[in-house]
Amino acid sequence: MEATAILMKKLPNMLITAMIAILCICIALTGCRKTHVGKSALAPKAPGPIKDLTGIRVGDEVSLNWTTPRKGISRLVVNGSLEMRVCRLESTESKCVEAARPQLLALGAVGRFAEELPAQMRSGPPRVANYFVEILDHNEGAIGFMNRVPVLVGAPPAPVQGLTAEASEKGVILRWSPESAGTAAGETSIRLSRTEGAPPVATQAMRDGLVPLVSRPEVDLFAPDESAGTLDTRIRKGTTYQYRAQRVFRIVVDGQTLEMDGQISPEVEINLPR
Repeated sequence: MEATAILMKKLPNMLITAMIAILCICIALTGCRKTHVGKSALAPKAPGPIKDLTGIRVGDEVSLNWTTPRKGISRLVVNGSLEMRVCRLESTESKCVEAARPQLLALGAVGRFAEELPAQMRSGPPRVANYFVEILDHNEGAIGFMNRVPVLVGAPPAPVQGLTAEASEKGVILRWSPESAGTAAGETSIRLSRTEGAPPVATQAMRDGLVPLVSRPEVDLFAPDESAGTLDTRIRKGTTYQYRAQRVFRIVVDGQTLEMDGQISPEVEINLPR
C-alpha cells in the first residue's frame, strides 16, 4: 500500500516529463517549418499585394519593376518600410533560387531589380522562368507574400544585321538580313524604331544636368522577320529620319504574351529630299 501511494504521488510528474520528451522528439523530427528563399519549391497560392509587377528581358539582362504596396501588409511593416527580395524558379528546377539580397523599401517606393542571367539561362531554346518578389515577415523571418512574373529565358534572338534605309517615291525602304535557316520562322518579328530630326546638340548645361536633354518622338514599326524588308510610308519629305532595328521573339503562355528582345542594331540615317 505504501509503494502504491508513493507511485500515485509521482505519477503527475512522470506524465509531465513524458509529454515534454514527446514534444522535444516531435520538434527534432519536424524541424523549423519556416519557408525561406532558396529552399522553397513553390510560392504561396495567394498572390501578394503588389499590383504592378512587370518583368522584361533585353539581351542577357532581366529587369523587374514594381511599386511597394501600402495596404494589406501592416503586420510586416517595420519603421515605415518593408523587407523585400527576389528569387527565380525555372520550370525544370524544384527550388526558388535567391537572385538578390533583401532590401528595405519605403511604402509606396518604386522597387527595381536587374541582373545578368546565369550562363545556363542564356542558352538553349526559349522557355519560361518565374521571378518572385517576396515580402518578408520580420516577426518570423518567413515569407509573408509573394508576387510572380514570368520571363522568357534561353538564347536571345540574334541581333539584326545589314539594316539599310533607302528613299523611294512611296516612302523609306528598310531592309535587313533575315535569320538563318533552322530558326523558328514566324515566331520572330522585327521592331523598327524611328526618330525624326537631327540629333540635338548637347549643351554644357545639358551635360551638367541643369537642363533636360531634348527628346525626339519615337515611332515603332513591326514587320515579319522573314520578309527581310518593309516600307515606311508615314514619312514627310525634307525630313531626316533615324532607324534602329531589334529582333523580337514572342510566345503565348496561359493566355499571356511573353516577349524576349534581342540587342538593338546600330542606327542608320536617311535625309529625304523635298
